[in-house]
Amino acid sequence: MKSMVFESSDYLPKEDMLKDLDQLTGGPDATAQCLDVLGTDVPLRDLLVHRYLENVWDSPGGPERVRSALLNTQQRLPVLEVALIATALMYGMWLQKTNGAKSIEEHREKKPDGTEIVDRKLTNYPFAHPLREFFRKFLDKGPG
Repeated sequence: MKSMVFESSDYLPKEDMLKDLDQLTGGPDATAQCLDVLGTDVPLRDLLVHRYLENVWDSPGGPERVRSALLNTQQRLPVLEVALIATALMYGMWLQKTNGAKSIEEHREKKPDGTEIVDRKLTNYPFAHPLREFFRKFLDKGPG
């Protein structure tokens, strides 16, 4: 998305973009207020992004520009995003393998009439347990 915005604005520096926004909104205070709203109103921001992508898509050469921007974004994922994605994948694989079970106890009792009663007790890990342990091991900045 950022690469498309920069391309659409002819790679203007941030200061020049802010000047253009000031002219559109009526001044620096109005621009700051708009940016604050966009920073906190996620549905509004998503709507604006979708509308922008629709407008770019409908312009000449738009589909190729959108595809190119998405491919460039995929090639430049920040390290933190890659780490979070990898952690989520490991957690998903762990859940699939263990079904999130901390322990499974099974007690069988056979009755004199030949019937059998099976009691199973499943104890799951708390939801954040694997991530909590991951952050304790690898991100703890405490003494040590």
